[in-house]
Amino acid sequence: MPRNTATRRLTARISRLLIPAIASLTAVGCAPSQLREVASSNELQWTGVAHAPDGRVFVNYPRWSDRYQFAVARVLDTATPSTVRPYPNAIINNWSPEGPGAGDWQERFVAVQSVHIDRQGRMWVLDTGRVSQDAGRQAVVYEIDLDRDRVKLALPLPFDIAPEGSYINDIRLTPDGRWAFISDSGLGAIIVLDTKTGDARRVLDDHHSTKGNSERIIEIDGRPLLINETGQPPVIHCDGIAVSPDAKWVYYKAISADPLFRVPVAMLTDDRIPAEQLASAVEDLGTAPITDAIIFDDAGNLYFSALEQNAILYRTPQGDYKDLVRHRSISWPDSFAIDRENDLLVFTTALIHRTPRFSEGETWPDEPYRVFTHPLAPANE
Repeated sequence: MPRNTATRRLTARISRLLIPAIASLTAVGCAPSQLREVASSNELQWTGVAHAPDGRVFVNYPRWSDRYQFAVARVLDTATPSTVRPYPNAIINNWSPEGPGAGDWQERFVAVQSVHIDRQGRMWVLDTGRVSQDAGRQAVVYEIDLDRDRVKLALPLPFDIAPEGSYINDIRLTPDGRWAFISDSGLGAIIVLDTKTGDARRVLDDHHSTKGNSERIIEIDGRPLLINETGQPPVIHCDGIAVSPDAKWVYYKAISADPLFRVPVAMLTDDRIPAEQLASAVEDLGTAPITDAIIFDDAGNLYFSALEQNAILYRTPQGDYKDLVRHRSISWPDSFAIDRENDLLVFTTALIHRTPRFSEGETWPDEPYRVFTHPLAPANE
């Protein structure tokens, strides 16, 4: 093993030890009783998940391989595999570079990375526009009217906001629905979107807090996450993003880095604030789990999709880290939603480390992609 790789792996192990004390493990061989599988897919890989106030569950499928059918779907049942239907209709999901919809790509989903439903009951779809690792079209943020099952708005992001190499990844909104914050995991930045005017700004794109660490090797199931083609670890920048329940802070974290950061909402949404002043307002909250997604519940607990632990962890309002659930089937937990009617956390497993880009033998996973639910953390801990 090359010396630099060995050093990286040692650094990764040391970094994990720095995570604050966490509750004891759930036995890997026995599924926790409150972990419930609500959907599964044997062939099609999903990443994002959204839960509507009326109970509907939606997923999205990234355009990462030939194993692709459509971008956004509604889950219709909990059979194995689950039945899904293109959403909001089949036409908007029917795009290809040379085929149907090639000329009207702003009116059809090209390469969707995530879906999210805000407190106003609006669905937001992040279309990266990237049809391969090397080239892409303009990114678009869609608003979908869930009552009428139709696209209400399509907000293209100019190339100075989502430039070549960017990858819009996740979106969270203030409770009033006015401001949206979008992570860019391709280059590292936060995009601030005014949903009322459609105006967008790109911030913190030159700041260390939005950047991944090329020396940080992620280890899952006892194996380092390395790109098969190069033998190097992927560097995934700002990804998980969340707005605190009091709407005062945006929390965010790169996948390929240990620290968790936050920055005041009031400063992000004020375009008069100089870049240097905004950068100085960023707070480093210390080491956190390696995570693909974060989300707050109404009690102020911040949940992490803990990739290296096959787990969901949460950070209490006091800053303590605790287990929610651990199990081997929680394999690359990717995205979060909250079912507030039933106080449940909803999340996908994307098994990214078991896909051909990273897996031994460049094979596909031998287990289904899943949507799970689990009760939220107990109140008043």
